[in-house]
Amino acid sequence: KDKEEKRESKTGVDKQKNGNAAFEEFKKLKSRDTELFRKIPAMYSPYYKTKISDYFSNFENSNSERK
Repeated sequence: KDKEEKRESKTGVDKQKNGNAAFEEFKKLKSRDTELFRKIPAMYSPYYKTKISDYFSNFENSNSERK
């Protein structure tokens, strides 16, 4: 009881987040995988080739809208 309690305050330290760098690496890997998928020749009928092409077009458009 007789002792006086003193508290010291410390200022906060801002920490830099690495989430952005990890996200950029993820986007690079995803882009590489997508290009690899496109380059692998597949024996599809013209109907499915058109569907795949439409899918990638829609996929790229949806990604560009998010930016």
